[in-house]
Amino acid sequence: MPGRREPTKSPTPIGEPMNLPDKNLEQLPDEITLEELRETANRHSPESKESYLSSLHRALEALRGTEGIAELEPTPRPTIIIPDLHGRKDFILHLLETKVLMPPEMKEEKTVYDLLKEGWVNIVFLGDGMHLETPDIMGTYDDETVQEWDVVASLNTMKMIMELVASFKGRAVYLRGNHDFSADPLTLFKKSGNHCVQQGEIFSRNVRKIFGEDFSKEYINWEKALPLLVKGKNFVASHAAPGRILTEQEIRNRTESAFYNLTWVDNVHHDLSEGDETKDGDEGNEWFKMSKNRGTNERCLEGTRSNIGAEKHAWWFIGHRQTDPYELVRKQFGGRLVQINSPFAEACILVNAQNTSYVPLNMKDLNIYLPSSLSAAGVDL
Repeated sequence: MPGRREPTKSPTPIGEPMNLPDKNLEQLPDEITLEELRETANRHSPESKESYLSSLHRALEALRGTEGIAELEPTPRPTIIIPDLHGRKDFILHLLETKVLMPPEMKEEKTVYDLLKEGWVNIVFLGDGMHLETPDIMGTYDDETVQEWDVVASLNTMKMIMELVASFKGRAVYLRGNHDFSADPLTLFKKSGNHCVQQGEIFSRNVRKIFGEDFSKEYINWEKALPLLVKGKNFVASHAAPGRILTEQEIRNRTESAFYNLTWVDNVHHDLSEGDETKDGDEGNEWFKMSKNRGTNERCLEGTRSNIGAEKHAWWFIGHRQTDPYELVRKQFGGRLVQINSPFAEACILVNAQNTSYVPLNMKDLNIYLPSSLSAAGVDL
């Protein structure tokens, strides 16, 4: 395809997530272009195995040496929080193509992609890029046509994410969600018999059929290398709210319990007694076995926030469970826990440049609010 980067075929052996040869990256440009991302978003068929592996290896290289907590640079740049994508590759494209309202005297238009490239914004994705979950799709995973479209939508969405993570290290952050286990049939969710494993198993089976077992195993490396939590000035973000008080080391080490407790926690509140504070490795405990009927409470939130050294007044942004169709966000605990995830809207949260306030937005309104936040950051618009 004209203008398309040619991926390098990789004989990389299956191994640890960070153990990748540098030679796979030498023939590729450092940054993905908006046009290349547009081509991936507009594709209605899978790309080649080599193309996906090329993006995966580039992303893993960017994640080399990282931990389960991603820390944003202490700069005044604004941060855009993006909720669960679930195969909505157009959502990413619409975000990056959004044009910022510039003063009339400016001759050159700026897109969000331009601002990301130039280092003026952060973008944090709350995970769950995989598996279509639009209302017309839910409950139809037995349909082969739906399965085929899910493979295309999921893999192309994740390819775009991987390229952003690789191109804009530290400014484009993707957090692991509960659906980011799709290529691993031995996940702890399967042990607990959770209903969402069906999507992962169907997806994994179809991917293995198309690209082979080796591709599936390589994809597990990407999932295991992802951070579980991001910490910025005055805010924290993860896929779901903590289901118990987690230590900083558990999260940094990406323990199985930390993964579970930051990706698979419901909206419901629960009363946390001393006996509920299970430690990593307590897989046999009844609490660990429960998922859908357990949730978070303010003590889980404040205890974990204190353990990771976040500001006491910091907001905690999450996705995971769907919010009210008529509301962009759902707030709990005096507004300090903020949930965003609507399958009916392309919504985001803009944390302003000084991280002193945030605003939930429909994507179409981002171009209105972003300029003032950039001005506060000292960008000469």
